Amino acid sequence: MTIEDEPFARGGCGGVWKGLTNTGLTVAVKKPLVKPGSGLTLEDMAFTYFEALLTKSFEHENIIDLIAMVQPITSTSRPWLIFEYMENGSLWNVLDDEESPLKENVLICQIYGFRPE
Repeated sequence: MTIEDEPFARGGCGGVWKGLTNTGLTVAVKKPLVKPGSGLTLEDMAFTYFEALLTKSFEHENIIDLIAMVQPITSTSRPWLIFEYMENGSLWNVLDDEESPLKENVLICQIYGFRPE
């Protein structure tokens, strides 16, 4: 798999890169953050596995599918989550658009601290 050098999205929990599998499928690769100097902890692993299980439990046409969870070779990295790639960009860009009918949801996201960096 090849992954672009720069992420196309970042948030408090990590970044998302565009990738291309060996079979030619374009994917989104979420690389969760590990706190600097802390190494990979059991809590980090549990959080990532929980996110994967929760994501796989959703079955809805408007939610992107989790394709796989991959453990990088380095033991200090959390597993990467591989999702189907959404061509139209980030949901946050839609929510943050002043003309969007979803604009009121932005305030809710900001109150609960979900605004990406």
